[in-house]
Amino acid sequence: MIMQYWVDLQASRQIKEQAERAQANTALRKLRDNLADQTRRELTLNLANSTTADRAWQTWFWFNHFNVFPQKSHVGAVLQSYVFGAIDGALDMRFKDLLRAVTVHPAMLMYLDNVNNTKTKGNENLARELLELHTLGVSGGYSQQDVGAVAKVLTGWSVQLNGPVPEMGQTIFRSAQHDSASQAVLGLNVPSGGAEQLAVLLDRLAGHPSTARHIARKIGLWWFDEPPEAAVKELAQVFDSTGGDLKVLWQSARALHQRMGSAPVFKDPMHYVLSAAQTICGSAPVANPQPLLRWMRLLGQPLLARSTPDGYPLSGSAWLNPGQLAQRIELAREMVANAERVMTPAPISPDSPPARITRFKLNDLRSTPWGQPWLRQNPEMRSIRPVGLVFGQPAIHVPIVIWICRKHHGSRRPLGHTFLATSTLNTAGLAA
Repeated sequence: MIMQYWVDLQASRQIKEQAERAQANTALRKLRDNLADQTRRELTLNLANSTTADRAWQTWFWFNHFNVFPQKSHVGAVLQSYVFGAIDGALDMRFKDLLRAVTVHPAMLMYLDNVNNTKTKGNENLARELLELHTLGVSGGYSQQDVGAVAKVLTGWSVQLNGPVPEMGQTIFRSAQHDSASQAVLGLNVPSGGAEQLAVLLDRLAGHPSTARHIARKIGLWWFDEPPEAAVKELAQVFDSTGGDLKVLWQSARALHQRMGSAPVFKDPMHYVLSAAQTICGSAPVANPQPLLRWMRLLGQPLLARSTPDGYPLSGSAWLNPGQLAQRIELAREMVANAERVMTPAPISPDSPPARITRFKLNDLRSTPWGQPWLRQNPEMRSIRPVGLVFGQPAIHVPIVIWICRKHHGSRRPLGHTFLATSTLNTAGLAA
């Protein structure tokens, strides 16, 4: 499917008639978006199922840190290799390895316009975000002069968008477009040269004290919502002492959270949707990501779809507003009504590329493809299963609990009854 995208791109460039070319470009964008949706579905299943969730959350965290927008240029066509190659592939390495992988990935080079950054016509977009968001942080001590110097080091790093199809969509270093002069960044000298200049620069940025603190605070926000200064300081020390070992850093943050604890926080839409899905599925795995992706979108946090390079806010308070609460209450009934759909694999659309297999542990009959039909034919073997969903947070005094109780009345198909009680309003009634 990815190869077909580049074939179609080349073909569209040969079309001279305007209306026909516009139609070809529309089809090309649809194919690009289908490729991006494949990545979203795979990551959603990994996030929703316990055996893969921890690593998937790390993948999402670092994607959000190095955010790209799939609907810009050809980014969606290379999104899968960015998420599961550059990012997931570096989780067992050090921060400097991850930084190298994402900085020169075609997705990042296209998203932040480095394909237009040459020695005769500069573009500072990637250079600025590399310093402000990816490494040092907004208060990291860099200047506009540093941004300009970094941009010159990045000249010539581009993406092959012409030529043989097998080479299209690949990172390429164009030495003729590179400014090879030595550069001073943060008072340090980057010697003159070619592609090796970027490796020198990225290693120095990864090892800078401001980067350690910036990354420590970002991980702290993920684990604590509002991280204590002591936690940020300790994580920065772990970053320094391990050379930015990503696995150790994540494990240290988890241990800190367990040791220090934190107050109840308002969940962002992703955590809200995924925890709700896990609850309505019980011990069965989430098998259909489509409803989850829809709910995230309706709540304002579509997966892998933030258009700005700063990524989604990690603090729950950023999502706390009356509109968000009303939307969550409205979606609660839909979630309960779609419990079976979430547990049933979605049919493959003819327009969708084939998804990669996600492995998970089979816990009981409900989690097998043949288990559901068998249980419907033998309702006496299916016990009553109550499930409680908590929508809202104690911290904002709007707990809403939905109880699901599956009962059987001699028919082959179970009748689902949903009882909704809102303890805050002190009322109760049947929701469905």
